[in-house]
Amino acid sequence: MNFVKFEDVDTTLLNDFYFKTSKEHQKKINSVKNNHDFVFFTINYVIYGYFFTYQYENKFKISFYCLDRIEKKYLCKIIEYINSEIISKFDRSFYIIEESEDSNPILDNFESIDASLMYKLTKEIKITDLNLNNNFDFKRESIPVHEYVELLSKCFYNDEIWDYSNFQDYVKDYNSDDSVKTYSCRRKNKLIGAITGIFDDKNLYINFIVTHPEYQNLGIAKRLFYELTKNEFYNEILIDVKSNNIAARELYKKLGFHFVKTSYIVVKTLKMRSDKI
Repeated sequence: MNFVKFEDVDTTLLNDFYFKTSKEHQKKINSVKNNHDFVFFTINYVIYGYFFTYQYENKFKISFYCLDRIEKKYLCKIIEYINSEIISKFDRSFYIIEESEDSNPILDNFESIDASLMYKLTKEIKITDLNLNNNFDFKRESIPVHEYVELLSKCFYNDEIWDYSNFQDYVKDYNSDDSVKTYSCRRKNKLIGAITGIFDDKNLYINFIVTHPEYQNLGIAKRLFYELTKNEFYNEILIDVKSNNIAARELYKKLGFHFVKTSYIVVKTLKMRSDKI
């Protein structure tokens, strides 16, 4: 197995790889090839896939694509390369590793501390049964930092991924960014739910949707979805959900979302799962 950066790859090999993939996939490669690391991996002079790194909202991500399933010994070489040539250059506690939606699953072989599933809306949101009692007040607002941080902390209190000291920076950024919209749900002026969406050229990425643990299963999250999207048209709506959050996954499916890809979060170094060795 060899690792070749995009600018050094043989044209014949690249054309052969493009022949085996879709035009949409080729566009994706061309749009991200200038990221600070974009590497093809080849086996017997054939490109089997690639990975590239990028940073988004202060998170370090590695995205994979694999044309076909590959042997364990090659996975070990990929892990070794990523650890020595990429991850070692950055000082981060957590790394998010994700696969393309059309990729063969290779991340199942990696040891991780958590998995996040991305869903994409495939049809217009149709929400019914929105009649909550009048004690709930829904509105768009820039939620004060201390209130949003307190709510997020209650909702993610047992999540080792989140560093609560970062919540404050997230919320400050949201409140000062024109491309971000936040809607709240309050009861007697107490913040009990919130949703934050980031808008990008008619696309919407829902970054947070949270309901206070004492007020869950009342339809608040569904109503927050409605408030955020009711007066806008979007080409795509994307949302991440923790793999163990079954209730949220069921809600998103009911709203018309379908699974796109999986992200795994690893600590410091990438390792093979013990049951895969």
